Amino acid sequence: MKITQFKKSSFAVAIVLLISAFCHADLVIEFSDDGTDTTAVLTGSVDISTLSAPTSVNQPTSFVWATNGAIGFAGFVDRWEGVAFVPTSPFGTSGFVGGGTSGVNTIGDEFQFNATSGRLELPEGYVSGTKLNSTLTIPGNTVTDLGIVATQYSFLGGQTIKIQPVSSSIPEPSNLVWLSALTGLCYLQRRRPETR
Repeated sequence: MKITQFKKSSFAVAIVLLISAFCHADLVIEFSDDGTDTTAVLTGSVDISTLSAPTSVNQPTSFVWATNGAIGFAGFVDRWEGVAFVPTSPFGTSGFVGGGTSGVNTIGDEFQFNATSGRLELPEGYVSGTKLNSTLTIPGNTVTDLGIVATQYSFLGGQTIKIQPVSSSIPEPSNLVWLSALTGLCYLQRRRPETR
């Protein structure tokens, strides 16, 4: 009897671990409202070991270009062209927002990706696996104004960039997985063995 319950518990734990692996992303960009402005927070790291030597450039403009599947956190960067992002679709409905006198600014690490053109930019001299952390502020535009939708891009052999609009009323998918898993384990634990 106990062996069967152990097998069920082990199976439940394996399912939870498998599902949570799918919820993982190498890079996450979370968009949230800050009054009438939007804040985009970048966290994570990239493995660039398979890429050739980059071109070093100054990317002076911070921007969001959701219809092009692109975002840029300004600064001096190493640039790679021809990186295949899947999908190449947009992550929102806004056109280009940024540059010039727009007030869009970056605090933290430099970064850019453009799913349509295949451009990847990381801080100048970036070392594979180094944690990135940056905040982009887009004044006068809310997440709704930008039309940001949850999107996940794959690139460089299965690495991912997850675009996530944050809303206090919608739980993070990985939190739902853990909640479901704990509920299932509690159910298995409380279930009484059948008597014959």
